[in-house]
Amino acid sequence: MFIDTQRKLNFYLRALWGRDFFLRPTAADHEGFRPYIEHHVFHLPDAVDDIGPVKGLELYRAMAAHMAAHVSYTRSALSAEELSPAQMFFIGLLEDARVEYQAIQAFPGLKQLWGTLLVTVQTRPLLPQTQV
Repeated sequence: MFIDTQRKLNFYLRALWGRDFFLRPTAADHEGFRPYIEHHVFHLPDAVDDIGPVKGLELYRAMAAHMAAHVSYTRSALSAEELSPAQMFFIGLLEDARVEYQAIQAFPGLKQLWGTLLVTVQTRPLLPQTQV
């Protein structure tokens, strides 16, 4: 639950970036919810489930550190008015990789945090297995 980890997340982010970030729980009761930043406030799901060996607190840390990397390493927002959904997807993918790379250069321990999630997600089947 977010309310059980909010203080820990605040301390974690302050220890990394030396500044405070505003964190707010958001109802994630629909499929496809994604954490987001609005007016410098991080909107994180009000609850997360463990993913394999990765505990909820680690998921919150990964999400919050990723969002803090965006705030810390992005100078200006990109207007999406004239971009197609495919362009937005690929720009988002490259931007995620860019800010995570910069954060890992500053804080090498984030590589393990985010890397654990990549391995966990890659080993989970994307579609349910069917019996033939």
